[in-house]
Amino acid sequence: MKKRICLFFLLISAHCFAQDSVATKKISNEIGVNSVLLIKQVLSNNPSNTLSQLPYQVIYTLHFNKSGIGVRLGLGINQSSTETEIQGLNSPRKTTSFSSSIRLGINKNFVTYKKIVCNAFLDITNDQANSETTTETTDQFNVSTLREKISSKSSSTGGEIGFGVKYCFNKHIALYIETPLQIKFTATNETDELTTIDSNGATTAFEQTISNTKGTSTKIFLPTTLFLNIIF
Repeated sequence: MKKRICLFFLLISAHCFAQDSVATKKISNEIGVNSVLLIKQVLSNNPSNTLSQLPYQVIYTLHFNKSGIGVRLGLGINQSSTETEIQGLNSPRKTTSFSSSIRLGINKNFVTYKKIVCNAFLDITNDQANSETTTETTDQFNVSTLREKISSKSSSTGGEIGFGVKYCFNKHIALYIETPLQIKFTATNETDELTTIDSNGATTAFEQTISNTKGTSTKIFLPTTLFLNIIF
């Protein structure tokens, strides 16, 4: 898998250089990959544990070169599943989680000096996060099975403003960092579902809401997310 990732970027880079032209394009495309998370994948390390990272694994910008304005998109998806062996339980405790982050907005290049480009941006953002933890036990007489599933669903909508700096190695390869200020409105719902299965296989289910939470948060991301950008 690691070799395929490296080969993919080599092929993209070669394709970009093959398309190089002296003439200035009216429109250009730019794709960026969160290189900190990429290093984590390739080296099996975890640098993002100590560095606060933007949730976007891939970013894309459609540049209108004459005006310096661009339309940009960011996307991040994370999924995990774990099983924990606990003494006294019929089966391992299972925990699954899924989260997604997306942003859509515009940016404007306001400074271009040699190989450095600075921009300001404005985005709308949306984040979704779901998790489930399932635990299964039996009563003291080993007659009935009790299955408990605790679920959490969170949805955030908001916006962000900020500025970014790009260093261009050449016309096609660049490194990019940014510092956004995010404001989010978040709603979280937690439920507890209890299912009892008797010795005959009959089931009885009961579900209750643990909590409903709504809130507003503000966060500034330091420029610790480094994107490797390919321009074509």
